[in-house]
Amino acid sequence: YFTYARAPKLLDSVSPGRYPKFCGLEIVRSAHFPDDWQGDAITCDFRAHRIVRFKISDKDSSYVTQEMPDVLRSGSVDFRPIDIKFGPDGALYIADWSNPIIQHGEVDFRDERRDHVHGRIWRVTVKERPLVKKTDFTRLDNSALLAMLTSPNGFDREKARRVLKERGTGKVLSDLEKWAAAQTDEQAQLEALWVYQGLNLVDDALLDKLLAAKDARVRTAAVQVLDEWADRIADAESRLTKHIADEHPRPRLAALRAITRKPTQKSVSAALGVLDKPTDKHLDYAAWLSMREIEEPWLAMVRDGLWKPDGREHQLEFALKSIAADKASEVLGVFLKGKTIPEDGSWIEIIGRAGTTAELKQLHAQLIADSLSANGQARALNALNHASRLRNLRPGASSESIANYFTSDDQAVQLAALGLAGTWKRLGPKFAELTRLAGGGKTATPVRQAAVNAIREIGGTGAVQALKPLGQVKGNPEARHMAVAALGILDINQAAPMAVEALEDIKNEQSSLELWRALLGVKNAESALVKALPGKGFSKVAAKAGLRAIREGGRNLQTLALALPRSAGLKDEDITLSRSEIRALTRSVEKTGDAVRGELVYRKLELGCVGCHAIGGAGGKVGPDLTSIGASAPLDYLVESLYYPNRKIKEGYHSLVVETKDSQVLFGMLEREDDTQLILRNVANQSTAVAKTNIRKRTQGNSLMPSGLIDRLDRQDQIDLFSFMSRLGKAGAFDASKGNIARVWRLRAANHRDQQFGDDRIADGGINRKRWLAVNSLVDGRLTDDMLKKGTNAGQWVGVIGVYAGTEFEVAQAGEVKLQ
Repeated sequence: YFTYARAPKLLDSVSPGRYPKFCGLEIVRSAHFPDDWQGDAITCDFRAHRIVRFKISDKDSSYVTQEMPDVLRSGSVDFRPIDIKFGPDGALYIADWSNPIIQHGEVDFRDERRDHVHGRIWRVTVKERPLVKKTDFTRLDNSALLAMLTSPNGFDREKARRVLKERGTGKVLSDLEKWAAAQTDEQAQLEALWVYQGLNLVDDALLDKLLAAKDARVRTAAVQVLDEWADRIADAESRLTKHIADEHPRPRLAALRAITRKPTQKSVSAALGVLDKPTDKHLDYAAWLSMREIEEPWLAMVRDGLWKPDGREHQLEFALKSIAADKASEVLGVFLKGKTIPEDGSWIEIIGRAGTTAELKQLHAQLIADSLSANGQARALNALNHASRLRNLRPGASSESIANYFTSDDQAVQLAALGLAGTWKRLGPKFAELTRLAGGGKTATPVRQAAVNAIREIGGTGAVQALKPLGQVKGNPEARHMAVAALGILDINQAAPMAVEALEDIKNEQSSLELWRALLGVKNAESALVKALPGKGFSKVAAKAGLRAIREGGRNLQTLALALPRSAGLKDEDITLSRSEIRALTRSVEKTGDAVRGELVYRKLELGCVGCHAIGGAGGKVGPDLTSIGASAPLDYLVESLYYPNRKIKEGYHSLVVETKDSQVLFGMLEREDDTQLILRNVANQSTAVAKTNIRKRTQGNSLMPSGLIDRLDRQDQIDLFSFMSRLGKAGAFDASKGNIARVWRLRAANHRDQQFGDDRIADGGINRKRWLAVNSLVDGRLTDDMLKKGTNAGQWVGVIGVYAGTEFEVAQAGEVKLQ
């Protein structure tokens, strides 16, 4: 649910899963269609040439949908449905753009396949069901039009309302009053209320009756009418306040959004009162959005003593967490003065986000007094780090005061303390503890990385001297690679020879690629690395990985790109295809391409396709979703996009290049941004937070997909890959639009010990723990034997007797679920 640009909080769709952008929407309210279709949503997937249907069910204060079988689907690339409407005969009418080319700037505007002339309207009827009799509404008298308001056909109801409105108050009011008074059904009374609303007439008595309706849906609609009439009804605020406490969450949500339109002392207090009853994700979002809108009057009430938190602590916590940090800081100290900071809830995070130096001192004092649990310690350390890194606020304490937490038994506390140490710097004699953790043979990988990062952030001569020996220890490759990457940021000239030596020793291209990415993320690294390369004999594995890293994001590193092949003795693998060669290749794909094999090529780890792109909602987020790419894009477009990704950059998928003040150059997709930081998602599908105070420059880059990525594949693998992508979104085995397939599984190897304790112990523990590894299924939902073995790292375990597999899905109501 998009409210405004750069909103700090978004609401998930009522349709679980990830879907393409749909176009047009109609709710089935036609007697011509089957009874079990009534109330369903129908929309257009113009990319995949289909009309889709969703079953809508009540859930909490909102709804949840379930995708049903397609209404219809075409194999024609010309079928591009963009809107749908029910007609006067009850049939469904589809507006078809009728164009095989739907891309914007990615495909030439003068491409001869673009159809600027044709368009179609299709009429869909149900076999063996009578059509609705067409009616000329302008010829009906008022009584007949009012009777139409209870028709099962939405078209009839809408047109009857429209004609009544056009006839005007003078010709309609008398008949409307008689008809409304005769109705006993709440839905019919609501229809009458809507006619009054259309005529711009207030019927307070009818509104009051419907505000007390038995049906929560009718009460919700009545609250929405009250919202529209609020300026014309004296006690509108009191009535809305009453429905803030409605027994059903949907009228509560409507009343909440209505009552905050005109903030008063009473309405602000009432709005926060919605938190006194159970909430759900939609009510929670509505409360957050409302709080953002009424933050100024609420703060004024707090300052004037008109709103007190006594007995409403949970409301206070929610309000402070919802409003802007600079606003929350104005009153946070008032509430915390003389009190112990509670560990439950989100008070600790609120202090990190909005607290002044006084509150930060209070939090630090509680931390070092050991009055917090391990969870509270980690949260407090992270909050202090947040305040320092993003707001440049510190409690005035020395960095040494947190050093004891470097060796905590709780890894989350260790990581938080090490992160804070890098931000606060100046550790004194405790700096040696960082070096010990960074080089320790038994140090856990996340802790080692955090220690190395802290050393790098502290910087200076001491940091360089600590990292140099670590970067030369061959017996601990993990520490070596981390140290070399960190040293590169501090002194690339000293790091470059060590980096080249370390790259020579790496036999795995993926590991080499990770180190290259880190090195090339250093400003002015190119000249130092070129100078450090040997004249010949450099590792071919490392050189290939380096070339790939150079091409990611379109880095302009031509000198290094030329030096690497010469040093490693590689041939120039760049492929330049003419238009005729691309056309010939597309013909080969159509004739000899094997889409089944192509899917396996797509999943190869060294290509990284799965890590960047999603299919059916499963996969990476840095590249465009490929769910329906085969149905939406011409084959020659796909071929050219894979060979030359920077020629065909989809709108919104240019990378962002960020140069920081500490000499890093970061490439990635902008994930989100606020006033204090931006979040980049890099080509490895990892998110990195960058404080805006540390940004020197930001520019638009190219595609994150490296050019030449598929050059290493043999021609048949390329053809098969193109064949697979050209089939995505089309009917058949590669239709990833189906929402009833588990796309992501978590797998765990089962051994004899598990068998001894029983399967229930495994199931009850959940699937988001260690040893449960995520694996994406094939497009048709299958997991192959090879995927099961690799997905469980079966070779690492002794006595493997099977595999546990788990997945997650959302249903409208709790209860037994049947899996097929």
